[in-house]
Amino acid sequence: MTAMVLVRWLDLEFLDHGWWLVLRYTISLALAIAGGIWAWETYQRRKRVGRREATR
Repeated sequence: MTAMVLVRWLDLEFLDHGWWLVLRYTISLALAIAGGIWAWETYQRRKRVGRREATR
């Protein structure tokens, strides 16, 4: 929630700077990729744990 307020504030501060837009989208893309990797690894780990429980 705080991040959204910060982004809106920075948006107003740096609205006329094209580099800020590029930087923000790069950061957003990096976070999205990191989140996807984390979610995939968590899913794989849960799947492995589930299989281990089933074989017991």
